[in-house]
Amino acid sequence: MDKRNIVLMISGIVLLVLYGCRDETDSLYRGEDRKETPVCFTAKWPQGSFGTTRAITDKKEFKNGDVMHVSAVFTLKSGTVAPGGEPVVKKYAALTLENGEWINKVDPDVNIDMNWPWNAESAVFTAYYLETWTAPITKTDTALEPVVLDRYVVNGDTINPDPLKAVTGKVEYGHAVHLEFEHLCARLTVTGVGEDNEYWFTFKTPASGEGKKLSNACTMTRLGGDKLNELEFSFTEKKEEVGDGKKEMVKIASQVDVDASGNRSVTFHLYPGDYRTFTLTRRNDYPYITISGVEELMVLEKGNSYTVSLEALTGNITQDDMDDSWWEEEEEGEIYGEFETQEFMEAISGCKDYNITILNEDGTTKTVTLLKKNESRNEVMLMEDVDFGGALFNPVVLPNIVTFHGNGHTISGVDYPMFSNLSGSVKELNLKDVEMEHKGEGKPSSDPNHDTAWGVLAHICDGGRISNVSLRNASLDIMLHNKAPDGTGQDKVYNVGALVGWVKSGTLSDITLVDAVSVTVEAEETEAAYISCVGGVVGQCSGTMKNIINIGDGGDPLIRVTNNSKGYSAQYTGGVVGLLTNGSLEECGVRTEIHAENAAGTRNYTGGIAGTVRADEGIQTVVYKAVVAGSITGGNAIEYLDAVPHSSTGGIVGHVKNASIMQSRTFSKVGMPELGGVSAKAQFTIGGVIGSIDSAREISDNEGLSEFDAAAFPAGFYAGRFVGGGAKEAELTAAGNSAGGEGPFVGYPYQ
Repeated sequence: MDKRNIVLMISGIVLLVLYGCRDETDSLYRGEDRKETPVCFTAKWPQGSFGTTRAITDKKEFKNGDVMHVSAVFTLKSGTVAPGGEPVVKKYAALTLENGEWINKVDPDVNIDMNWPWNAESAVFTAYYLETWTAPITKTDTALEPVVLDRYVVNGDTINPDPLKAVTGKVEYGHAVHLEFEHLCARLTVTGVGEDNEYWFTFKTPASGEGKKLSNACTMTRLGGDKLNELEFSFTEKKEEVGDGKKEMVKIASQVDVDASGNRSVTFHLYPGDYRTFTLTRRNDYPYITISGVEELMVLEKGNSYTVSLEALTGNITQDDMDDSWWEEEEEGEIYGEFETQEFMEAISGCKDYNITILNEDGTTKTVTLLKKNESRNEVMLMEDVDFGGALFNPVVLPNIVTFHGNGHTISGVDYPMFSNLSGSVKELNLKDVEMEHKGEGKPSSDPNHDTAWGVLAHICDGGRISNVSLRNASLDIMLHNKAPDGTGQDKVYNVGALVGWVKSGTLSDITLVDAVSVTVEAEETEAAYISCVGGVVGQCSGTMKNIINIGDGGDPLIRVTNNSKGYSAQYTGGVVGLLTNGSLEECGVRTEIHAENAAGTRNYTGGIAGTVRADEGIQTVVYKAVVAGSITGGNAIEYLDAVPHSSTGGIVGHVKNASIMQSRTFSKVGMPELGGVSAKAQFTIGGVIGSIDSAREISDNEGLSEFDAAAFPAGFYAGRFVGGGAKEAELTAAGNSAGGEGPFVGYPYQ
């Protein structure tokens, strides 16, 4: 064989060998130049997770122009690798829906595509959608501007800040990719809100600035590095400049939905988490309410919808602009109970030190100071937690020159009023675990009126100043011995409140009732003429009350007031105060349950905040910024002499006379029991907000937020959504008052 043929033979063998190896070396021989196949997508909107009962219909499917962001991880065939030597290829693209197809509309010069690599075996796809994310992320390690989770309606369309996510399993090469999206937020709907068009949502942060923050926005990042082209979604805070370079968190806002029946609600999209306590404010940060202790909202899960009804709230409703951050759960420490309670109380009254001697286990002794006198002023300070253990003692006077400083410590087991007359100051004191029962003739006392006023802290406050005091887990069960010494029982007044019986004058501020607090009162004599004033905090008040709240911490956050007194003259029953006369009550937020169905009097006035609010000529008496939730049940009116019997029940106040009720709200259910033996002369007025009005000074900007049915009461009852009687609807509505429900706004207007 000649040399030329030998060369040709060898060349042919080499070519055959190289051709046979082509499949294994294709990735190195222009395999990357092979034409790639576009990925075909279908996408399904989340189905059946969020409710559809609200007035504005949510989006239910994708529509033309929608943009989704997709990240894909393509697994390559065995033996092939990406140009960088990796066995996978990661891609990202922003796809737009046009005529039923998801299209990559990005300029091809920008290296963003979503095609199957020629040598791909399978892939896993992750996609995100948010209505405002309409542009691609053209650079890696870049995050989109955070989008606040606001929910607004523009020109009838809901702008819905509800981020969606879809993740597939392994999809084989060339197969269509079906994306089933899920919600990343939880949805919270608050029903029974007021007349504003929108509300803002945030957490109520303690004054210290610590506490959980609201992740009020979401963002998405196109990653680089070893996570090239992967997408990372996160909830975050969105802050805006407010001046001088300062930044504050933007709150979540949402417009109000109104359904065909006029029911009002507001819906928020929230990152999953704990929402037992949150705050709603009106537009421009005008305060509204704080909701706390709603255990059902401890864990909000993504894709689930939750509803809180303000009318039947299971937690607290608190006036938002009140400073309730002073009260904190006390730390468990040593509690001292082996001491003479009477000596302890007399040391407070006399503003003196009080020490006790403790026997140690080893037989030695130590001295413990329970009360310490301030060297420079008339102030005695509580130095340790103490337990009275239910011991009986004679209440002492707290003179107006003495301050009892609780120092944040706790006195427990106080089952009898501490002070007979409180004219000095009490501050920063915690009282708890009270079981006060008075059924017999009463403990002997040199004070002839000791039996007419009852409260854990004091029988009577006369010019005293009580501030930053909490009362936790208290039960008062009081029998009124309503007979005067001569046996007639005429005109005697009995005052019962959980904290103070009768505030003749003075101030109560920053008072917190914690967990369950109940006051139950009945009268020994049902045929006597007397007056009962029964309240959750104070029985009767002619002083100033400000910032009164009740909260829950593992128990039942409820003030329960039950007045079972029967007799002639008047019965006043209120969630905070029975009778507010020539005084004021400002900024309170309470949850109450008021029972007067077994009470009967010539005047029988019952309200969620106060039974009656009245003023003498020339004296201003006002309830201002009070919020109450719960239930109120009124009682019967009986004949006595020539008086016209009158029973009046209201969500905030039972009866108003010459006084003012301003900027207050009620979420309470108001009702009356089935009454037997009703006097033909009796008048019954019942209102969702106020029972009756008699020459009020100012009734303005009050709201009834329960669905009160004024048409449901029988003949003989004057019922109105706002007031049972005594005012004109036009004047009330012109002053900014409103009320939900059915039936007339005013039951019986004065002409």
